[in-house]
Amino acid sequence: MHATRFITTLATLIALTACAARPARHVEPPMTQDQRDLAVQSFDVMWTTIRDRHFDPKLNGVDWEAVRTEFRPLVEAATTHAETVALMNKAIHRLGQSHFGIISKDTYEDVAGSAPGEKSRGAQGEVGLDTRVIDNELVVIRVDPGSPADRAGIRPGWTILEQDGRSIKEALQRLDKQYAQNPKRDSLRSLAMRHAVTGTVGETMKLRVADGKGRRRTIPLEIVPMSGDPVVFGHLPPMHLERDARRLDSGAGYMRFSVFFDPATLMPWFREHIAEYADAPGIIIDLRGNPGGIGGMAIGMGNMLVSEPNQKLGTLTTRETTLNFVFTPQAGRYTGPLAILVDETSASTSEFMAGGLQAIGRARVFGLSTAGMALPSLVIRLPSGDGLQYATANYVSADGKALEGAGVQPDELIPHDKASLLAGRDTMIDAAEAWIRSKSNKKTD
Repeated sequence: MHATRFITTLATLIALTACAARPARHVEPPMTQDQRDLAVQSFDVMWTTIRDRHFDPKLNGVDWEAVRTEFRPLVEAATTHAETVALMNKAIHRLGQSHFGIISKDTYEDVAGSAPGEKSRGAQGEVGLDTRVIDNELVVIRVDPGSPADRAGIRPGWTILEQDGRSIKEALQRLDKQYAQNPKRDSLRSLAMRHAVTGTVGETMKLRVADGKGRRRTIPLEIVPMSGDPVVFGHLPPMHLERDARRLDSGAGYMRFSVFFDPATLMPWFREHIAEYADAPGIIIDLRGNPGGIGGMAIGMGNMLVSEPNQKLGTLTTRETTLNFVFTPQAGRYTGPLAILVDETSASTSEFMAGGLQAIGRARVFGLSTAGMALPSLVIRLPSGDGLQYATANYVSADGKALEGAGVQPDELIPHDKASLLAGRDTMIDAAEAWIRSKSNKKTD
């Protein structure tokens, strides 16, 4: 299979954790007999697909037959669709690996709006801010210019206390309990809580916040369509591609994009700005919050950033084949200092790109350890209408390190800092700019 067909994104994880920050839409009615039959068929398709397509014939040491014996009768006895999804995900969780999971059909409907044949309802939207869990608080790290949050005066560093009367502290406590034994607890909490600032387009969300001086207020915000260009890829739920490029005060070029999808749009944009920053003292690529996408796009971008041919980004291994991701330097490439920003919500293709360029000494990485969820995968639809995401390959970076579970370790560890956010500073960008200036100074000495 060609490299670019591999999907490496955390859509499944996001779908599974969204419920921690958002309540159910309604009380779900019991399934009909036809729906129960489809649920059992879906379990069988899920179980067989993973048995036959997992990149490890030993399925990470899990007794998969025993999993079927335990969980199939439970699915047969389930009374609601939500129960069947939870049971299948519990079964899949026995593998202990990322990029395996059920994407509920409700997730597709929440993101896209109504399902075929249903009365129209609003799609999933946002209020224009991004968050991270910092010191057990949900903190705003970015506000989109012109968004409802921006117009209401919300600023980075503010703390979100409640969403529509629901306690953020209690939601975090539930997540702490859920992920108590998980080494990626920080990543999972921040990923889950990003959904606390999403809702149904056209409705109003009330956020209880604490501002920079600790003053508490309740702010109503209109929920608007997701920013960026809508992207549909295979059987993944619809996503949105956001892009930001600009010159920083140091003269360095800065690029941020939200997902590795829509290559027809993103790749020309990337090449355009590589050319624009040809004279820059350095370039910063910001992959914070980027959950991944099409694995081959990391190679395409890397081709614009390397000089030596035959360097590897990494290696994919399936049951049948081994595929090397090899760079082919392109005309117009940028060869100056390259900094990459990552944090606990950077995953999959973001990890491929950051870890691969770091391993060959081409980039210096700043920020926090990445999610460690870096398995190439595919998504299929099940008879029930749910999606199944399953990993089809293992990925090892150019230096022989497996990123799954371990993540990319930054060269410079820069934590999120609430005080700096309140002061209007981004400590990770500051650190990257300082490094770029130091490289420029050495050239002039």
